[in-house]
Amino acid sequence: MAKKPVNFRLDRDLLAELDALPGDRTAKFEDALRSYLKGNADVLARKVELLELELQHREELIAGLRAHVADLETQLGYLQRVLPPPGEKKKWWQFFRR
Repeated sequence: MAKKPVNFRLDRDLLAELDALPGDRTAKFEDALRSYLKGNADVLARKVELLELELQHREELIAGLRAHVADLETQLGYLQRVLPPPGEKKKWWQFFRR
C-alpha cells in the first residue's frame, strides 16, 4: 500500500511521549490513528444501537396511543348515539325514555 506524507502539529509533550515508545515513529503514528478511529467506530456503533432501541420504544408508544385513540373514538360514537344533539331541547324525563 502506498503511503502519502502528512504534516500536522503536535504538542511537544505528546511528541516526546510518542518518541519514548519503542518502534518506528511512522508505525507509532499509524497505530495511534488506527486505535483512535477504531474507538470512534465502536462509539458510533453503540450510538446506532441506542438509537434503534429508542426508535423501537417510540414505535411501541405510538402503537399504544393509536389503540387509546381508537378506544376514545368508540366511546365518542356511543355517546353520540345516546345523547341528544346539542340543538335539540328536551325535558329531563324525555332524555331517560329515549
